[in-house]
Amino acid sequence: MIKKIIWFLVLPLIIGVSIYFIFFNKKAATNNTDKGSDTNQTQTDDTDTTDEDEDTDTDTTNSNEETTTPLTGFSTESQTEGVASQSKFTIEDVTNTARTGYHEFVFSLSSTGTDDPYVIATYMSDLGVIRIDLNQIEKDNSDIGYQKAVAINKEGISQLYHNVSSDQTEEIYDIGVSKSTAFKITTAKMSDGWDIIVGVQYPGVVSTENLDLGSKEFGKTAQAIMGVDATKASTLSSYTYGSTSGVFKFVWNVSSSDTNPIPSVSAAYNAEHHLVVTFGSVKTDKVYLAVDGIALPGNLAMQTERAAEKSIYTFYGLTEDVNYKLSAGLSPNQVIVEIQL
Repeated sequence: MIKKIIWFLVLPLIIGVSIYFIFFNKKAATNNTDKGSDTNQTQTDDTDTTDEDEDTDTDTTNSNEETTTPLTGFSTESQTEGVASQSKFTIEDVTNTARTGYHEFVFSLSSTGTDDPYVIATYMSDLGVIRIDLNQIEKDNSDIGYQKAVAINKEGISQLYHNVSSDQTEEIYDIGVSKSTAFKITTAKMSDGWDIIVGVQYPGVVSTENLDLGSKEFGKTAQAIMGVDATKASTLSSYTYGSTSGVFKFVWNVSSSDTNPIPSVSAAYNAEHHLVVTFGSVKTDKVYLAVDGIALPGNLAMQTERAAEKSIYTFYGLTEDVNYKLSAGLSPNQVIVEIQL
């Protein structure tokens, strides 16, 4: 009887101890596994976050180095002031001033009408210029002659060039820039007319010291420019010509896919006193057909021919060899022949 009572008292104790060990040992094992899993996951998350932060910082740095932030209100997109109208304008003066971060060009216009001037500003990558197209102009009293320029040479802005237009009612001025840059055009009404104000952000200087820009002096002997060839998509895109102060000037506007836009070209007199200009390797020539057989100032004329990638331009009408100059220009990108008449 006594044994039964003892067994009855001990049995619950044994069962309780067993349940205790089974339950709490399992709980402890479960907690250890969860902590290990949490720790590993935290380390993995930290590593991924670090890599992403480093990549983001690197990308931001590269972006800042390659891109210049436009000044407030400036843009690289084409911009227009005014609309076409019947009013006629006179360019009274053209000035330029260095400002903080940009260069300012002011075209002062007068008119007997009341309409605002119609002006378009466009960046032209093939020429390396920001072109200012002033419309409805009947007279230009500025001191910058056609195919003449005012040197700027400041932080990547090279010059203000007075280009030639086939439209007698417009005047074209090209602002030479070393690369694409932001600009802003505004119109201000003045007591005596209007000021067209063009601000061009300084793009920064791009080295051109290794480029061959041809002759600096006039002469009668052969001249040449070593530039790019047809493999660099060299192109003769358009032309202008004119004559001032006894000098005839013919200009090819040129481009290429290379950092050097100037194609290789040579010039020399033949036995008949014809000045022969040869582009030995140009991929595209949009000029030669347009000027073949045309009469030029100073009793000159031109003949052209195109064979494969070679373009030949012959100036004739001279009775003797005269001084000439073969040169090139940047922004606008040009090959230039000047002949002393």
